[in-house]
Parts: sequence; structure tokens; C-alpha cells
Amino acid sequence: MNMKVYVIAIIFAVVCKSATAQSVKTISVLDFGAKPNDNVSDQEAFEKMSAYVNSRGGHVIIKIPAGVFLVGRQEKIAGGSYYLTGKDVISLQNCENVTIKGSAGTKLLFNVGMRFGSFNPATGKSTNKTFECVAKNNVATERAMLGRVIHVRNSNQISIQNLSLDGNFYAGTVNNMNSFPLRGISQNSEFQADKINIGGGYGDCGIQIEHYGIVISHSTNVLVDHVRSNRFGTDGLMIANISGSDNHVRVRNSTFDYNSRTGIAVGGGQDITINKCTISNTGRFLYISTATGIDIEPEADATVKNKTVKKVTISNCILSGNSEGAILAKFGGASSEVHVMNCDISSSRTAVVIGPKSTNFRFSNNRLNGELILNNKNMGKISAKEQRVLNKSN
Repeated sequence: MNMKVYVIAIIFAVVCKSATAQSVKTISVLDFGAKPNDNVSDQEAFEKMSAYVNSRGGHVIIKIPAGVFLVGRQEKIAGGSYYLTGKDVISLQNCENVTIKGSAGTKLLFNVGMRFGSFNPATGKSTNKTFECVAKNNVATERAMLGRVIHVRNSNQISIQNLSLDGNFYAGTVNNMNSFPLRGISQNSEFQADKINIGGGYGDCGIQIEHYGIVISHSTNVLVDHVRSNRFGTDGLMIANISGSDNHVRVRNSTFDYNSRTGIAVGGGQDITINKCTISNTGRFLYISTATGIDIEPEADATVKNKTVKKVTISNCILSGNSEGAILAKFGGASSEVHVMNCDISSSRTAVVIGPKSTNFRFSNNRLNGELILNNKNMGKISAKEQRVLNKSN
């Protein structure tokens, strides 16, 4: 073989190998043993599927057919600091080019028979700590978390489509083991195997422990489209990205209803768009901390010590019935260049609260009902009768 032919052959082989490595494979959660509508946990199948996708580095289309899939699992990790650790359902780590695609009627429903809150690790009883917003002695070994349905970390080009994620916090499926009563939730100090059992408070307000629909952390080019993420113990969606560069996170045509802490929490990142979404009834079933529709609150984490939020557009959204307010940007680090436009914003209390660390917030053509607070100055309550269009900047 002459040198020219040999070089061409090597190039061809390398190109073919690269194309094979980058080719997109279509899989189904059924391939890993999941069976919808059989009232049997599918958690193991989703964990196996996640491990497979991560082993490839992504480049996968994941299909989840119609039906109800029971998910969620807690375990005591040997040497771990928590009492109970919730296992993620779909966990994408260091992946690229992954589509998670459901269909009409696809629901991932959190299972019962687990704990959420703080508990005595020796007895399994509730610590009976208050849910009020007061300083608590937060002991990690008492902490029982439920985890996340979808966790995207250090990944790029991820799409989540046509899914219903249900945290299963309903009056008929939640038992309060704590001595402090909760509105609309049955109270029985004994563990109920057919319920999600609430323990004592943890954190500054309520129960600040992981129970999320979707968490996007340190990831870019992420799309959340036609997703329902409802009735979780903390947030329907948490965006906790790296600051300083555009993340290109798009959330559209989605619903976040009856979550306990926040419908959508933005804890870090920039170039984030929330369009044609409904964020409603946060804190109406179980009150956790802010109980806000959208909370823009830059926070540090183990990777990024000082996060910011920048370049956020919230458009054509409905924010209604959220216990403590529709949009909150008061706590945490600095946020800027946030544009809210063409939204219906209503709240029984404060509709919009913008603190002094939040700059260059613009409101264009929004229908507002509730109090407006800009830079800690109360601009007054706007009642439903005198509801008006808001065009204002801070």
C-alpha cells in the first residue's frame, strides 16, 4: 500500500470511529425493565437507564411511553451524613446531546412509604421541630431527603419534553408525623407505609430539603418544553448554573403547580428564558419558606462561591395563587438585566418584590394584581378591580 492510500485509510477509519462514537441512539425506559401502570416501583429501571446514558456520555434519545411510572427511593448510605438519602430518578452527569421525551399521558409519580423532613435516626420518629421561620439546630444525621426526578449536571444540549412529574404531595398521600399541625394534612405520629411521611422542620423556614422535579446545574443549552412539574416538597424547577457566561436555558409551555417552596427557582446563571408558562399555587398545600412563583436568588455552592443571575426574560406567563408572591428577587447575591413582559401577575399578598441587590429589572405590559415593592419601597397594592398594566424599571 502506498503512503497516500495508507493515510487516506487512516483518516477514513478515524472519521468512521468518531461518527460511530457520536451517533445518537434511541432507547426506551422499557428496555431497562420499567412497566407503567402496574403499581410497582420503576426506580431501578430508571437508575439503570441513567447509568447507561452516562456511560456513553450521552448522544441518546430517551423515550418514556404513556402511563404512570412509580419512582423514588431512599437509602441509608454507610458512612453518609444524612439519615436518609433520596436517589435521583433520571440523573445525567457529564452528558451531551440527550433528549428525554415523553408522550401524552406520561407521568413519573413519586412513590409513598418514604420520609421528608427531620427525624430521630435511632427511632425513626419526627424530631417535632417547628416549621416556623426561626433558627433551628439543623443536624445532618436527622435529615431525610426525597431527591430529584431529573437532575442534569455538567451537561450540554439537553432537552426535556412532554412529561408530567408529580411529587405526590396530596391530602390523601401525605401523613404528618410532626407535633406541629399542617393545613389539610392528616396527623399521625406513627410511620404510614402508604403515605409520604412529613417530619420536623429543617432549615430557616419549613423543610429545606431536596424534593425537586427538575434540577439543572452547571449545564448549558437546556430546553424544558411541555413539562408539568407539580406538588414537590421544594421546587418544581431549580436552575443553579455557573455565572459569567451564557447558559442558554429555555423553559416554555410548562406548568409548575402546588409546589411547596418555589415553582421556578433561579439560583445562578445567565441567558435564561421562561416563556408561556403557568406558575401557580406555590405553598398552597405545604408551605415551605418563600412560597413564591419565581424566586431569583443567586446562591453559592461547592463549585461556584459567588453566583449571579443575569439576562433573564420572563414572558407571556401566568403567575397566580402563589402564597407569598409571584416574583421575588430580594435574597442571595446580585441579579440584573431581568425583563418581565406580557405576563398576568397576581397574588393575595406581594405580587412583585425587587430588593436593592437586584438592578435593571424591567416590566413591560404586565397585568398586575397585588403589592409591588421596588428597592424595599412599597409602591402600593393594586386590587383586582383597579388592575392595571405595569410598565416600570427599578
